[in-house]
Amino acid sequence: MGVSSAGAVLNMLALLTYLYERTESPLPVGAAVVLNFLPVVVFLPLITSRLGTWSLRGVTAGTAFLQAVIAGMMAITAGTQGPLIILFASSAALGLLTQVLWIAVLSALPKLLSTGKLGRGNALLQTSTQSGAVLGAFGLVIQGSAPAWTLFLLDAGTFLVQGVLLMALLSRTDTNRADTQPAAAAAEPAAARVRPRLREFGLVLLMPSGFIAMNVLNVAIPLIIYSRLHEGLREYAATEMAYPVVAILAGALISRYARTALIPAMLVVIAVGLVGLAFTTDIVLLIVAVGAMGGSVIGANVSTQVLAQTAIPAESLPRIQTSASIVAAVLSGVAVLALSTAFDHDASGVALVGVAVWYLMLVPVSVAVRRAFDTRVAS
Repeated sequence: MGVSSAGAVLNMLALLTYLYERTESPLPVGAAVVLNFLPVVVFLPLITSRLGTWSLRGVTAGTAFLQAVIAGMMAITAGTQGPLIILFASSAALGLLTQVLWIAVLSALPKLLSTGKLGRGNALLQTSTQSGAVLGAFGLVIQGSAPAWTLFLLDAGTFLVQGVLLMALLSRTDTNRADTQPAAAAAEPAAARVRPRLREFGLVLLMPSGFIAMNVLNVAIPLIIYSRLHEGLREYAATEMAYPVVAILAGALISRYARTALIPAMLVVIAVGLVGLAFTTDIVLLIVAVGAMGGSVIGANVSTQVLAQTAIPAESLPRIQTSASIVAAVLSGVAVLALSTAFDHDASGVALVGVAVWYLMLVPVSVAVRRAFDTRVAS
């Protein structure tokens, strides 16, 4: 996951920079980010409904190899100044495949790890991707600039490496194992599994918190860098690097100390970081705000995943993960479209504060959901 994450950062930096330089408009940047997750709403339920019958090795490795082909197409398109529609379509395909891979891995963790190892497993998974992101962004900070087609080609290479590693590391029969399912999930009454209850709906709202924040940052950072601060690719990459650096440190702490109790605090920090983005006119303050959000996003991701994996029956996890991904795509779409439109009308501060308000509204929801699940597990 870390290997492909390095390439994914280069891909996103290249795509958004290339689109802004070629069109000189914020709207194509926002459109590319939206298309990166919009197909999730339509196609993800059709795919994830069959995940339980497929080998984890086949799903993850096959997805990686397919992403390598798509990234290669993006390299050819950028190198030949081809139609932008190819880049938009490729971004959409990569976003869908990334979600399929993540749902497959996250849903399989309770089958592959004991309950006591889920916290560390989720933290390692998150920090490995952030470590890859540091390497990818650091390369651009040193280089200063690079043609978009070379970054797309590097992304294709990382997907190939990821696919080979997954083929080597995962067993052909590593599917539907139930011997390590959490005891709390196994002991849950069958009647409670029929449909998601109100507390599960609240969990579905909380699980996408990190994903939505990341998509908001994907749009806000390049537009703040280029249209508000008038900086270049090196500053863009440095800002992007601040996010995973702090996230890695946060992941190391979260794997050792309290997890689910941190969810409300993480949501507050995300909101404060968004307010900082709304009003910053200095590159250093921007980096600080992005770094703070990086730590809080990984905290929210790990905490909500641990809560879901220990409180939801293993057979229901793909459904819950898919519902959360759909909610994430819808809410991210609204936020990203509003934000890119706001940048086009010099009202980005208002839009970012609006997103911050959403995260503050989730704080009481997170407290109620955690207490509800704690009560159910205890009973």
